[in-house]
Amino acid sequence: MGETLLREVSLYQFKNHRDFRTDVGNASLVLWPNGSGKSNFLESLYVLINGIVPPGRTIDQCVTDSEDSAFVRACILTDSGLAPEFTVSLARSPAKIGFRIQGETVTRQKYLQRHSLRAILFTPIEMNMLYLGPALRRDFLDEILLLSHGEFLKIRRDYQSALRSRNALLKRIGEGKNPPSDLDAWDLLFVQKSKAYYSYRKRILSAISHQLPEIAPIVRDGLGLSLRYDTKVPIGGSDEDIAECIRAYLASHREKDVLIGHTCIGPHLDNFSFVVETSPSKPQSSEFLSRGENKTILLFLKIMGIGYVERHSGCRAVLLLDDIASELDASHFAHIARSFDGRTFFMSGHRLPERLFPAREIHTVQF
Repeated sequence: MGETLLREVSLYQFKNHRDFRTDVGNASLVLWPNGSGKSNFLESLYVLINGIVPPGRTIDQCVTDSEDSAFVRACILTDSGLAPEFTVSLARSPAKIGFRIQGETVTRQKYLQRHSLRAILFTPIEMNMLYLGPALRRDFLDEILLLSHGEFLKIRRDYQSALRSRNALLKRIGEGKNPPSDLDAWDLLFVQKSKAYYSYRKRILSAISHQLPEIAPIVRDGLGLSLRYDTKVPIGGSDEDIAECIRAYLASHREKDVLIGHTCIGPHLDNFSFVVETSPSKPQSSEFLSRGENKTILLFLKIMGIGYVERHSGCRAVLLLDDIASELDASHFAHIARSFDGRTFFMSGHRLPERLFPAREIHTVQF
């Protein structure tokens, strides 16, 4: 597929990799011993390419224990044909991510614009996403939006800041330190930030629903599937309908929020699942279908996410596949392998025979 996109990868104090350098290819296998840091290596590439830590991770968790900072560095082939050096640095306290191109400090926006890549991480835990808690599913939706729409990072941060401030005020009111009227201004801000957040959440939900019929033929007996989104807001309505709903809810549930010290509406509480169109009860796929069928749904979600990211960001996807072969049988693996065509990928595992990729020149990353 042409020249290698990433070259001369260096990790310094990133998790268990205190000082590690290696070369990679456009189709790379990471076949290191168990406990050697295969997953950490793929996560470092995620940080390098996307300029954010993976879902469920914090900056603190990415820095080697007892150290204050870390960095990941590589030369990345750009659209101009040049391969300048890109560096992402992580500081533990205060938690901060910095960006440099050829040693020059730049913003994340400029950093991402220069290399035009986005990394999509596949992990074993995601292959069980439908069985685990809703936070994992919310993170999945948000990750696609973060990689697709540069402005969504600020929208989510602004929402989280408004939510934390409102919750802190609720607790002070509950302790008698502030009057309830102090919530008026914060409620207006929370409605505004929630409205912006939901405008993007609606986009990804619409994309999933639109493409969901494609999976019906490979689910048992062609059973129909539909997306169910659990929320307190009218997600199918206009942005103003959503704002008005949240405004009314906050006003009518103010005493409850003060009592428990938390805001009980918003995208941070929502959930989604897939339901099987087999009876009036419409059971969730996780309860009705086999684990193999649910893995098919999850693979559809990830592959759909690749397409969404590439369409909306205008960037090429780099696939980071962390030991997913252990979670997939041959037919499911073949299904996801089709998404490798023409894309750079890194796959970790204990044993991954190169015959799985007969049409690619395979590079084995040395440990």
